[in-house]
Amino acid sequence: MKKFNNILALLLISLSVSAFSLEKADIIYTGGWFGLPYNLIGDLPLGHVGIFAGTELKDGKIKAVIIDCVPDYFKPGGIRKVSWKHFTHNFSYPYYGNRTTPQKPTQAQREAIVSMANSMLKPKAYSFTHESQKGPNKFDCVGFTEYLYEKVGLNPTPDDQDSGWGWPLTPSEQFYATVANTSEQNLSYINLIKKKDLNEYESLRNISVNYQSDIAVPQSWQED
Repeated sequence: MKKFNNILALLLISLSVSAFSLEKADIIYTGGWFGLPYNLIGDLPLGHVGIFAGTELKDGKIKAVIIDCVPDYFKPGGIRKVSWKHFTHNFSYPYYGNRTTPQKPTQAQREAIVSMANSMLKPKAYSFTHESQKGPNKFDCVGFTEYLYEKVGLNPTPDDQDSGWGWPLTPSEQFYATVANTSEQNLSYINLIKKKDLNEYESLRNISVNYQSDIAVPQSWQED
């Protein structure tokens, strides 16, 4: 009976994820603004990314597994494994969708991305200067996801955006260079993105959907 329950749980996990086109190794996006508290700046523009690493069964509930890279003063900091709740700062930050390169990763590439991400937990630190976005020893959030995809032969953001002064590669640049891994007609933010009368900052800032609007996540993801 225990073996049957485990098989059933794994099947439910698979169905829950595939039902809304969120796949392992998708790049996922939420709000962020240089670490400032949410209540100081109002609506957050797109500013933080991570890797959806699949799901796990915990206390009889399906839980999302997300691997991202955050400042070292976070607990945990650096490259870490967190829940949906912590990725969206207790559900207070907007969720902007899941995306991949235009050439979607194969299943083998997806598994390799997640395996690498798991192998990099904790030893790797955050780059506050953003001079070492893509490692090998320090990363920032967007550089971390870029690094993982490039290691399997995919390139989310054009190379000419990987260099320059300040913070050369940004989450919004990566967002625009990638494609939604779901049906665009169901995404409430897609029309804002495609409007030509808005500049990039305005269109991203006006994406105000929360995480529930576009992905019907399992109820258990909303509790932890």
